[in-house]
Amino acid sequence: MFASPSAAQAVADLVPAGATNCAVTAPPTTAGLFGTPGGFVMVFPRNDGLTDRYTGCKALWVVDVDRMLRLATLYFENGTLARAIAHDVRDPKGGVEGACDIKTGKTLLPGKPRSATDAACRG
Repeated sequence: MFASPSAAQAVADLVPAGATNCAVTAPPTTAGLFGTPGGFVMVFPRNDGLTDRYTGCKALWVVDVDRMLRLATLYFENGTLARAIAHDVRDPKGGVEGACDIKTGKTLLPGKPRSATDAACRG
């Protein structure tokens, strides 16, 4: 089902191969724009594009003037959040910084210096 997360470097290392919208690397024209107190976030797919049984990824990017920085990838199974992946917004390639298995409340990258702890993954 999932690849071994211990050496994860990318989303493809943490979600099933070929999962819907998980290979998207930049916001498509149909992405939503969400305003926050600190700026704007692009989201794809939009909530109205997700069914109660959706299996696949939802990606978020921070809008930084003329570029999009990958912030997070959320993986859903049958409409339920299963994994949350944090990206390093300081890295132009959006490298994986941390990841949680929401079902078990466990970190998927315990050896990474800035990765989430099990306690954070349970929250």
